[in-house]
Amino acid sequence: GLTNVGDSSQACRRLRRGLTGLRSFAAVTCFSTESERREPCNKDVELKQKTHIGHNTLLCFFLMSESQVPPPGGAEVSPETDKAKKAWWKRWWAIGGGLVLVLVVIAGVSGGGSDDESDGAVTSEVSNEANSEDTDESGPVETEAPEQPDSPVETEAPVETDPPSSGDAVAGAPNGAKGNREDPVPSGAIADIGDGFRLQVLSVTDDATALVLEANQFNDPPPQGSRFTLVEVALGYYGFSDPESGILTSIGAVGADNTEISDDCGVEPSALERYSDMFSGAVNRGNLCFVTTPEDAGMLQLYASTGFSGGDTFLDAGETPTEVAEMQPLFGIQAGTSSADGRTNPTPIGESADIGDDWSLAVTGPAVDITDAVLGENQFNDPPPEGFRFVGVPLQLAYDGNESTNALMVSIKSVGNTNVEYSESCGVTPNELDLFTDVFAGGVLEGQVCFVVPADDLNTMTVYAEAFLEDTAFFAIQ
Repeated sequence: GLTNVGDSSQACRRLRRGLTGLRSFAAVTCFSTESERREPCNKDVELKQKTHIGHNTLLCFFLMSESQVPPPGGAEVSPETDKAKKAWWKRWWAIGGGLVLVLVVIAGVSGGGSDDESDGAVTSEVSNEANSEDTDESGPVETEAPEQPDSPVETEAPVETDPPSSGDAVAGAPNGAKGNREDPVPSGAIADIGDGFRLQVLSVTDDATALVLEANQFNDPPPQGSRFTLVEVALGYYGFSDPESGILTSIGAVGADNTEISDDCGVEPSALERYSDMFSGAVNRGNLCFVTTPEDAGMLQLYASTGFSGGDTFLDAGETPTEVAEMQPLFGIQAGTSSADGRTNPTPIGESADIGDDWSLAVTGPAVDITDAVLGENQFNDPPPEGFRFVGVPLQLAYDGNESTNALMVSIKSVGNTNVEYSESCGVTPNELDLFTDVFAGGVLEGQVCFVVPADDLNTMTVYAEAFLEDTAFFAIQ
């Protein structure tokens, strides 16, 4: 089963980041409230939302039988539900009538009126009770009875589909437009796709078949009559809850025939990075690839959303924009974000901090440039990209649980001034921290973790770590 995890809660965020490598999951179950028993619905179930994330798939389902969702604006209720409510009101009137009767009798005994008056009051109340029951049998009495907040019909609400307000982004974030199929966001303009994410079309290569085939020797050519189209985009995150990941975004394409266009291109050149963490202010730039036909030329549109933002926003991707004011990142720690305090006040070198699941972590020494050591460790190690260095951070990971385990569910990452998670693709590194080793109560693992860091970003770098579904802790490395 799958629970509605709500709107970008911290628990859901940690779950999404922990589901690395999971291909897909889906649980479609609902329960009938009409019989007040948990039995499967026989009616059609409506899929309210989904987040498609490429090779990994995270499905967030908000599932409900259409007969269970009350219509907006207080539309009429089904006969079965109305009948159930009338039965409840009957019991309420019976109890209320009984209480009034008792109060009248007590008043009569205490001398509050004559016997005739008391008898008349009792007769009146009993008559009113009988009339109320007769009214229940003949028609609804909702307007005469107080509201019942515990009623399932009254408390159940339709699934929220409205887009988020403009208040979902930090100060300095670019404004984003909304667009639909008939009136998409113009090519080159910045679109608001929800939950603090922004998307922008930078360029379009209508026939990029040769470029895609050259990117990887195992890429297959497109089907007969089709070609590969590359759309270069900028994806930014400016929300308050961080870190988040581009994995939350769903980006598709539609063309001349009004159906979704396949993105099965293989390994595309300079692909958009959507799986790394993004702290508020981060911007990633790269290509999306789609299998198009000549009829799609000039007609291509992107449609994008996030898992909890509501409907899709459409962007014109028919051609390269003539002028582009490219989306700009916000550097450094952004005020008001969930990570601001931890990044501003990280655990000092040499001190240990709890990261959950009976694990604690300590940075045992300052981070150092280990580029030469990594290249000398293995002849197949590639050098870092131009302008980057391999940086090693010495760590101590201690376990204080009752059963044996390993550290595979422990996540150790780093971030700096760019607000984008640093890559760990260093190759084979010397004295590497072994996360596969079995550890028993009191066991300690020691070693270093390597990150690919911009050469001028070392002084702003911070390590952050968490066990699966636990809170994130931040650590100083200088």
